[in-house]
Amino acid sequence: MTKLTGWIISLILLAYSVACVMAIIYFSETVSVVSVTNLKKEGGVIGPIEVKKENTVYIVRATQPVGLGAWSAIDIGVYDENDQYLFSFNSDMWHESGYDEGYWEEDESTFDIAINFNKPGKYTLDVSVESSDATKVNDLVISVEERRGSALMFYWMAVMSFIAAFIVFRIKKVVKPPEPKGPDKTDKVDKVDKTTNEELQSDAAKKSS
Repeated sequence: MTKLTGWIISLILLAYSVACVMAIIYFSETVSVVSVTNLKKEGGVIGPIEVKKENTVYIVRATQPVGLGAWSAIDIGVYDENDQYLFSFNSDMWHESGYDEGYWEEDESTFDIAINFNKPGKYTLDVSVESSDATKVNDLVISVEERRGSALMFYWMAVMSFIAAFIVFRIKKVVKPPEPKGPDKTDKVDKVDKTTNEELQSDAAKKSS
């Protein structure tokens, strides 16, 4: 691989990575906010969510701030219009503090997940909450947003093409053109011997005359 070829391949792969990033931005845009529901502290049912076309992507976001030293576990089950269980997902909200080379305080109060509905229909979300201390847990708010599509594939494609561009950039080698071959040494010796013989024959001819 020549240096020029390596640069060309690297630039093509980087351009492809940029195109994937643009696709990620496009498909991550919100088409519409389907619902925003305050379920208080105990949870409840959201829906039905009407999906009009197959492979529609929705973002389900749960928000529930909790007080210091408390936690809540949120579980969300997804059911179809026949009340058939499909799948579920869960996460924890927490708020902690401590001392580690100084005081620190951290919390987690929001999580979201992308759901891809394979076929049209009406779906419901069954939300349950378990908390360490109900007096330290705020209301749970669930929002459902429709996205243009799934950007997961483009994340992987962008990463892989960027890595490939980096590898090509690192391993490219300069191929030097072959050096022109000079006259063969044997030819030089033969030419010298021939010239010497001609000179000797010329001198001998002069003496004989």
